[in-house]
Amino acid sequence: MLAQTFSTSMPMTATAKPLIDGTELQARLSDPELRIFDCTTFLHPEPPDGQLRVETGRELYQNQGHIPGAALIELQHDLSDPSNGLRFTMPAADELARMFAAIGVGDHNEVVL
Repeated sequence: MLAQTFSTSMPMTATAKPLIDGTELQARLSDPELRIFDCTTFLHPEPPDGQLRVETGRELYQNQGHIPGAALIELQHDLSDPSNGLRFTMPAADELARMFAAIGVGDHNEVVL
C-alpha cells in the first residue's frame, strides 16, 4: 500500500519524501501530528456514451472499515475546485489550505490521503 503525503510546510523538492508505505504508516498510527484521510472514489461508466458517474467510498468507509484513525474526504466535493469545468481539479493552494484547516490540518501536520 502506498499513500500520498502532503504537508503545507514541506515544499516538494528532490529531497522531500512524497510516499509512505504500509509498514511506516502502521508504525505511525498513534502519531498525533499525522492525519489520515480515506479518499476512495469510484468511477462508473454509464451507457450508452460511457460518461463516468462518480461515487464516493462513503459506504465502504462506514460499513467495511478503513485505516484506523482515518477520516473520510469526498474527493470530488472536498478536494476539488468547484469553479473549474473539469472534475477532480486541485483548488488553488490558498483554497486547499483553507479546506485542510477546516478539517483540522495545520502546517505542523503530515497528511496521508
